Amino acid sequence: MWREMNLRKHGGKQKGQTLIEVVVALALIALIIPATFTALSAAITSADRVRDRSVMLELIQAQMESIQGQEFRPGGDYDVISLPVGFAIEVEVVPVPLFYPDGTPAEVIIQRITITLTGRHRSLEMEGYKVRR
Repeated sequence: MWREMNLRKHGGKQKGQTLIEVVVALALIALIIPATFTALSAAITSADRVRDRSVMLELIQAQMESIQGQEFRPGGDYDVISLPVGFAIEVEVVPVPLFYPDGTPAEVIIQRITITLTGRHRSLEMEGYKVRR
């Protein structure tokens, strides 16, 4: 009889521990899975933004090089490069209001070029100068 009572006690204790272990394991899984998906989502978003910035840098540099390679236009009407879907570009050309020592106005020789490129996540701006040669 003592042995039978001991087994019941021992068996009941094991069932209780198993139930607690299962509840603890489920609680841990309930915390780990959402955290994993949140971290994965953040990593994907970050990688997308880095790729977007890299593409934007290439595009804005390509536009500046394109303008530098074109013939000097006093009105500042330069051709823009074709862009992938999701990007927009704006080119602003301003004559430089300076004079050379001989009295020649710099605005007919130098232009300040400001390029603004807008992507899906942000905008990027680059400035440079175009000189008549």
